[in-house]
Amino acid sequence: MLWRTSGARTVPQAFPYQGSKRALAGQILSVFPDGGVSRLIEPCAGSAALSVASLYYNQAERVHISDVNGPLMDLWKLIISKPGYLIDQYTRLWNEQRDNSRDFYLETRDKFNATKSPELLLYLLCGCVKAAVRYSKSSDFNQGADHRRLGARPARMTERINAASRICRLPPSARARTKLC
Repeated sequence: MLWRTSGARTVPQAFPYQGSKRALAGQILSVFPDGGVSRLIEPCAGSAALSVASLYYNQAERVHISDVNGPLMDLWKLIISKPGYLIDQYTRLWNEQRDNSRDFYLETRDKFNATKSPELLLYLLCGCVKAAVRYSKSSDFNQGADHRRLGARPARMTERINAASRICRLPPSARARTKLC
């Protein structure tokens, strides 16, 4: 029952997301049957905190994450299958913002609203106020930038994305014998 004592911050989180079940994961996992479950379905995935935690602690053999937010699901596909590409894109965006972060954030938000690019969504999630995803009635991302900071540094995002990707890609037999992160 390691999840009861290790704390929520032990489990990697690929990106910040308001409303994440990360802090509740230990409580939720404590009501799983002994030995875990063969399949966990997380229908309102967001940061997929419960799925990642259940894999991290070997409480689920397989997980299925889903969310009504299509670009968010595309982001998860990149985290799992192309973490290096995603990290490169985030690093590029993070470095480009340094000259004028306020204008860059707004320009990037406009580009995201036009393209629904998951790479741009990651940048926005890391730089928006309170990691709170907000959309207008016309489905445009409309949360403002947190002007107190530039978002997570690329080195930190590299750690987070690689850790979450590794956990999600390992087969159950490998997770059982591997100390993750």
